[in-house]
This record gives sequence, C-alpha cells and structure tokens, in this order.
Amino acid sequence: MKDNRDLNEIAGNFGINESESEIDTDECEIDTDDLSESIIEEASTTPMPDDVFKALNEQVKNEFEAFYAYYGMANSMDSIGFKGMACWLRKSAKEELNHAYKVNDYILERGKDVKLIPIQPSKEKWNTPKAAFESANKHEISVTANYNNLKKLAESGGDHQTCEFINFFLREQTEEEDKTFEICQKLDKAGNDPAALLQIDNHLGC
Repeated sequence: MKDNRDLNEIAGNFGINESESEIDTDECEIDTDDLSESIIEEASTTPMPDDVFKALNEQVKNEFEAFYAYYGMANSMDSIGFKGMACWLRKSAKEELNHAYKVNDYILERGKDVKLIPIQPSKEKWNTPKAAFESANKHEISVTANYNNLKKLAESGGDHQTCEFINFFLREQTEEEDKTFEICQKLDKAGNDPAALLQIDNHLGC
C-alpha cells in the first residue's frame, strides 16, 4: 500500500529498518479479536462522518508527534548514560509509530484519504530520568483523553464502527498509563541515589 511505504520512509529517517523496528504493516491491520469480521466489512462500506474523519486524521499526526517525543526522550537518556531507559523509550516510540499505522489504515478502509499534517517536534528537555518518564506519563494521559473524545464524537455521529475501533486503543491506554506511572513511582523513591537509578535502568533494559 503506497501510504504504508510513505510512512516507512519516516521510520527510515530515524535509522529504523524493518527488522529493527518490527513494524509489519500486516500487524497494523485491525485485530479481528477486537473487531468482528462483520464490523470490519461494514466499516469498509459505511461513510465516515466528516468530523470523525478530521479528528482521526489529526490523531495520525498526534501519534507521529508522540513518536518524535519518545525518541527524543530516548536520546536524552542515552546521552546521560541510562541505556536501559533509552531502550525502553525507543520501544515505546515504535509503538506510537504502529498506532499511526493503525489509524492511517483504518481511515483508508473507511474510504477516506489521509492528509499527512506537518508535525511539531517537542521542545521539552529531559535532563533526568524523572523528567523523561513524568513527560511520558503525561503524554499517555493526554492520549487517553484524545481517544475518549474521539469515541464521544463517533458516538454522537452514530459511527459505531469507529467506536469499536477506538476501544482497542482505550484498552491499550490503560496498560500504558499504568506502566509509566509505576516507573515514575520507582524514580521518586530512587531520588538521586545512583545505585537505585542504575537498578531501574537495568530493569528497563532490552
């Protein structure tokens, strides 16, 4: 699919090749465990409300911005010697890229043309592990709010297919919020203790 090749070029700009990123466009298809085959078939033929389309198209941009942010956090942690944290954050960046694929492909399946909106890389600075993971947690909370708003919009427009699609992300967001919050708690307890920070770093390592 042409759009997927274009998106893979973005990943390539970060030195991520297909084997490293484990980004497989087949894996980015809607999971039939989450959406029944009848809903998928209906989604491909039922028109998507324009306001839902615009919100989903915006979410593609949001996921790319999240990819940039997580990658920036990873680079920051790498630069101050926390290789394990950097690895964990790069994995999260790749997950955000996969989310962009999923939303992108869903829009196409609904018969709409995806408009790739210019993204705004984060200007945040992450000089400590605590700063990076607090930012990651705030991001996940914001993403959850975005998908909740998207679901409300879809519900108000009677777009039940999109509601089912978004449920996949809402279930995943619960886990992502919990993971980043737990790491923040551990970093709070560690404070500036080098040994404690190293232990966390080793735990998060690839």
